[in-house]
Amino acid sequence: MPLTGSNHLMNSFMTPLTFKEFEKLRRELKGQVCGCYHDGTTYEGEAFAVVLRWMDESMRICMRCITVSIVKSTLDHEELSGELITAIAVTMGLSLVGVLAWMNDAASANMSAFTTVLKAAAPASNQNACLGHTFDHVGDSLNTPTLDKAMVLYSAVSVTSTNSRQVFKSVTGRNAVRKAATRWNTVFDVIGGSMYPAHREGLLLDWALELVERKYCSKTARKLVKMLEDPRKTTLLAVELAVVKLGCSVIPDMTTLIQGGGLEFMTAFADVTAMSLRLQNPITFELKAELERIAAGAPALRIKASKPPLVAQEPALVAPALVVPGPVMAQAARPRRPSAVAGVAAATAAARGDGELAPVPAVRPRVARPTGTNLEGSKAGHLNDVASLIEYAKSVVKPASEYLKAQLTGRDSAQMARMRAARYFDPLSTTAPSEIAVDDLVVRFRFFNKHPKFNDLPPFIKREIPLCISLVAEIPPCVALLRS
Repeated sequence: MPLTGSNHLMNSFMTPLTFKEFEKLRRELKGQVCGCYHDGTTYEGEAFAVVLRWMDESMRICMRCITVSIVKSTLDHEELSGELITAIAVTMGLSLVGVLAWMNDAASANMSAFTTVLKAAAPASNQNACLGHTFDHVGDSLNTPTLDKAMVLYSAVSVTSTNSRQVFKSVTGRNAVRKAATRWNTVFDVIGGSMYPAHREGLLLDWALELVERKYCSKTARKLVKMLEDPRKTTLLAVELAVVKLGCSVIPDMTTLIQGGGLEFMTAFADVTAMSLRLQNPITFELKAELERIAAGAPALRIKASKPPLVAQEPALVAPALVVPGPVMAQAARPRRPSAVAGVAAATAAARGDGELAPVPAVRPRVARPTGTNLEGSKAGHLNDVASLIEYAKSVVKPASEYLKAQLTGRDSAQMARMRAARYFDPLSTTAPSEIAVDDLVVRFRFFNKHPKFNDLPPFIKREIPLCISLVAEIPPCVALLRS
């Protein structure tokens, strides 16, 4: 018998079943301290989900979705706060004091909701924004102007045309990886799986020429051919592809590693620090060898197209000052035509009464002066100079390194500080815990001082430090190596 039939079984049973499920959830969550995950879809008619996570008496991690709301459009920070407080305090009947963490992506509405409402409503809570989104934006910050233009053309063809992807397969022997709109990692997949190897082997141009010949997306393909046949652009594209593929692989690796509900907040400090150091010095041995290969086959062109040189100008006539008898003196006239200058000079001579023309000064000619990188025979700043390509590669990565520093590693961000404090209690950490480390941990996590369940915990942790150090010392090196 269908639930949607005329006997209204749906209305008769769904309400009591829903009530029973909520009662079961309330019994599970009663007296628990928990973290709250929340996220929503990005289109109109947003589905907004709230998930609670806690640890039971058996030290098992439990997760339950408590509500899924369908809202008209994307929520702002006030609406977001209202949905979360309603789901936890009203629907589940839980005290907000028991919420220790808000876990969400780094969208502005989520960040503002915590600072303006949730931080006060749940006084024992911290906010843990998704580090995957931060690393995603690090990838967005790479300075790859030539690659960006080539990526637009490649995507316009490969995403929309099945025929173009089949041609790519036949020409290169690889599948044409398509770029998605949501994460930067897909850009890295396109570069590593399709564009970098195809361009390195000279097959990207062959593919574009084949598309033009077969009249598949020919308008866009012609633009790609024009770019790839330009010696400067195709060399810069090769450099930028190599930098992203060989020097920045740490970005997608970290984006993948840091996501999920693992122990990232205890172990990620060293990983994030290592990532920061790599971006500050992205020239690996493999990348340097690739840049040397590119320079060996590159044309003797400057990396940046030079402006047209200044041409020496012919001396120009300047009208002399018109001297008029009396107290009022006219200002010097602007440069004019020679006939106008002669007329002004004659008027000046007549005013003087001497009948002689005053000498006409000439404008000093502007002559182009060569700079150090333009000197004949110098390779500095040219595509066939390895040192110049290395400097260009560093300039590609520099904005990404600066973004990571501004957002995470270069300031005392709460998230980075908590990871730094927690690492002292990681058995694999080289730094042993101490009472100072405990104090640092207490400062970083609000629940130590704001939740009655944790008020007596810091002294207890300090008393157990000697036991913790002795137990860690008993871990065999091989086990520690396997765990790492």
